[in-house]
Parts: sequence; structure tokens; C-alpha cells
Amino acid sequence: MSGLFIAGLSVLAFAFFKLPYFYFLGFSSGFLSLVPYLGVVLGLLPPLAAGMGILSGPGMIAVSAIVIGLHVFTISILFPNLISKRLKLNLLVVAIALLVWG
Repeated sequence: MSGLFIAGLSVLAFAFFKLPYFYFLGFSSGFLSLVPYLGVVLGLLPPLAAGMGILSGPGMIAVSAIVIGLHVFTISILFPNLISKRLKLNLLVVAIALLVWG
């Protein structure tokens, strides 16, 4: 579910920046960002490689900020909410558990 959320928002963001094959880049970036430990780096590679000749410096920084922001939002807010509702536990307990054991 969170992979689809990141992928969908990534597709919209990459379409706004007029990246070629934005739909493929969005889905690949969204699902690659779910890889533990290397997710942000792997999620950044497809859009930055595609935007190399198209985007200027501020555009590349904006794309990077969007991918990193989506990743942080998903890991910090979306995952704990989904897990706490599914397990019927307190949100704070789940967030602390993910920080400690995640």
C-alpha cells in the first residue's frame, strides 16, 4: 500500500517536471524506495538519471527533495499508522518500536 502511495505521488511529481517515461520512473522509484537501508539512494537513481540532460540544477534538487520527502513521510508517518491500525496497538508504541527495532 505504501509503495503504491509513493509511486503514485512520484508519477505526478515527475510528470510535473516533464521527465521522459515519468510513469515508469515513478513506479520504479516508488518501489525501490521500499528497500531497507538503501531505499532512498535506489529511489533517487532512476529520476536523476532520466533528468540528467533535461533538468537544470534547481530541477534536480527539487526532484531529489521530493523523493527524499516522500520516503521520510512514508517511513515516519504512513508505516506506523498502517501498522498500528492493523495490529490495534497504540501509534506511539508502534513508532517507538519501529525506531528501536526497525
